[in-house]
Order: sequence, then C-alpha cells, then structure tokens
Amino acid sequence: MRSLASFLVLASLAASTNAARADIYAAPLPSTPFDNIVRLNVNVPVPAGSPVRAALVSGQWARAGATSTRISSETTLRLTHTAGRTTTTYISGLAGGTSDGAPYQFPIGPDADTWPGRPEGGFGPIYGELYAAPAGVTYSAQVSLSGTAPNVTTGKATLTGGAVNLLTDAVAPITGAALDHGTLSGRPTTMGLLTPGSYGYAAYEFTPTTTGFYAILGDWRTGSNYYDGYLLLYRNGFNPSEPLRNLIGLDDAIVNIEGAAGAPDAHIQGSSMFLQMQAGVSYTVVATSNLTFNPFMGGHTIYIAGGETVLVPAPGAAALLTLGLTTIGRRRR
Repeated sequence: MRSLASFLVLASLAASTNAARADIYAAPLPSTPFDNIVRLNVNVPVPAGSPVRAALVSGQWARAGATSTRISSETTLRLTHTAGRTTTTYISGLAGGTSDGAPYQFPIGPDADTWPGRPEGGFGPIYGELYAAPAGVTYSAQVSLSGTAPNVTTGKATLTGGAVNLLTDAVAPITGAALDHGTLSGRPTTMGLLTPGSYGYAAYEFTPTTTGFYAILGDWRTGSNYYDGYLLLYRNGFNPSEPLRNLIGLDDAIVNIEGAAGAPDAHIQGSSMFLQMQAGVSYTVVATSNLTFNPFMGGHTIYIAGGETVLVPAPGAAALLTLGLTTIGRRRR
C-alpha cells in the first residue's frame, strides 16, 4: 500500500499565460458500508486566493464482502455555503453510477486521458462546474451513495478512499474577445466524425510540468449574452485543417439553470472536460462554436484548474486520514 504522502501530488502548469499556484482542496469521506442509501457530510475549507472552478468526487466503489450482490444506482453531490442566515447552493443533484456490480473508481472512466463528450451513465465522473465560486470560505459537501433496493439485491457496498475535491486555478484565466485565430475545416462531432462547415476558433497552448488531473472549462458569455460554444482539446499539436488529428477531448455547451454552477443569480452557458494530463506534453485547448454565425459569438473565458492536492479535514475527520485518499489519476491495472 502506498503511503499517504504519495497521494500529495504536486502539479503545476506552464503556459503562455501567467502561471498561478494550483491547488485541489480535498476533504476525506468516511468509509461507511451501506445498502440502500447513505449520506456522507464533510466541510471543505478553501483559503483566500483563486476562486473555486470545479468540484470532483474521488474514491473506490465496491461491494462489501464476497456475498454482496449490491449494484450501484447513483451518486450525487450537493455543495453549499452558508453566510449568516443565507445558504447558497452551488451544486445539487449530480448523478452517476454503473449498471452492474463491478468495482469502479471515481472520477476516472475507462480512459482517463481522453474526454469523448459528456459521459452518460456508468463510469462517468461525479463532478460540477463552478466557474467562480468564492475562495476564503468553508463549503459544506454532502455525497449521497445509493444502491439497488434491499428487495432486489443483498449485502452492502462501500466507498473507500473517498474525498470531495475542489479545484482552483492552475493558470490565470484566459480571455478572448472573438473566435478569430483562424477557421476550422469542419467541427468534430465525435472523436472520429466532423460536421461540415467553416467554424472560427481561438487556440491556446499549455504544457503541464507534472502529471495530474485537471478540469478545463469554457465560459461562452459576453455580458448578459451567450452563444452555443464548443470546447476541443488536442495533444501533441493542433492543425485547423485536420481537426480530428490529435484530438483527445470535446464537449458541447451546457446550460446551467439559475441557482447553480457558481452563479446563483445568473445563467451560465459553458463546456467542460475532466481528465488526466501528462507532464512535458503539449496540449492545445480550442474554443469554437456549434454555429457558423451568431451575433453574440466569440467572447470566451477558458479556465484550467487542478494541481497540488491539499488535505483539508473537517473537525473530527482527522482519524479518517488513516484510510488514505484515492489519488486523482488513472489507477494502473
């Protein structure tokens, strides 16, 4: 078994923008066997500094014991902050799980190094985009784990080495006023298919200095207006005339309704990716659009968050440290 120190992964990012200290604030979750449903509560203090850009649940789900037939139903994350008598909800009701009883690890799916679109169902990360939730506060996190009903299956399941992770900037936010770096000869619809047309884009290169897990977010708002943006990620080079070459990630726009995603009183139109990136490898994040024209199209902000994992146990949780944390990265088989 690896020591606890081996999980304190140092990760920083070198980029053309000004580099910033990168931190993932991780609060351990208790390892509690459960049958139908269990709710795990922790506090996650984030010191003053960079806003929180994303949240992620990590841990290893498995059946508890050889006789258990429990199947994961869903996992949800609720993240709030209370100031005085006012409670703000930043994330609520994110669900994920698998359709069988096989063990699996959050947040990594079958391949941690790619993001072939927003995952559906099993093996998807339990995550949330926050964009600009405040620093210098303590968040309350509740992770709900549920399995199939007792009249369907028997025994218990458990989440071991679990944690709630809040990701802050790895580099300073990258802003652009237009998709004016050139034209894509078609927009990737999947990792292997293109939608014909000419799509403006803006591209930004960066190279991690340490292997680690990162969130890449695209915010497609310009003032009160937003457009149907699209986020692409390339490894080892980007060529706009060959937009499928070296492509490792894509994500269509999402619309977060009022009261969510770090903007309690506003709508957000954005895209996101959560994946592991390798040290010394060149990556290019590309902002583009689902449409070839929109009167508000072009303005964007790119966030890259992740980095050094800092343990922030809540009061009374210090004893949980002996359980260890699941490292944010691919588990080697």
